[in-house]
Amino acid sequence: MENISKYYEYKGILAAALGRNELSVKMFNYSLKIKESSSLRRRLADLSIGGESSVERLIRESKSKVLLNKAKDFVDQGK
Repeated sequence: MENISKYYEYKGILAAALGRNELSVKMFNYSLKIKESSSLRRRLADLSIGGESSVERLIRESKSKVLLNKAKDFVDQGK
C-alpha cells in the first residue's frame, strides 16, 4: 500500500509543478486516503495558503494535523 500511496503523492507533485492544482489536490487526497503520511502532511503544511478553495482546504487541514501531532508528541513526552 505504501508504494501505491507514494505513486499518487508523486503524481500530485507533478500535477502541481504543471500548474494543475485541482488534479494535484485529488492525487494528494487519494494518497492520504490510501495511507496517512506525516511527511506529506508536513510538506503540504509548509505551503503558503492561497489559491483555489480545495487547495486551501487541504493545506489548512494538513497544517492542523501537523500541529495536533506536535501537541500530542509534547504531551506524550511530559508523561
